[in-house]
Amino acid sequence: MAIVLRRALDQDAPFTILWDLRRLVPPSLSALNYGTKWQEENKHDIERLGGSIAVLVSSPVTRVCANLCVRVCNPPQPVFIATEEEAATAWARDQFERGRR
Repeated sequence: MAIVLRRALDQDAPFTILWDLRRLVPPSLSALNYGTKWQEENKHDIERLGGSIAVLVSSPVTRVCANLCVRVCNPPQPVFIATEEEAATAWARDQFERGRR
């Protein structure tokens, strides 16, 4: 995820990201720690370019895990967690369009 996000940041253009985590297993504590450290190191670019984050999960159980990750990483952007692809995509599109105005 850090590699994908870094590539988006390197384009130096505003973005909204949709993470499709429906097949991802919950991260370990070390992965959460890495994500927190990486986010802090890239905070300036993330805050400058990242508009919002949509997260697509497979079930209410994985939604709980995603909420935990969001709390631990505490991104500065608005975050929307959904189990339905249409809802996540629509929210991400709306957020992106708002950011372009």
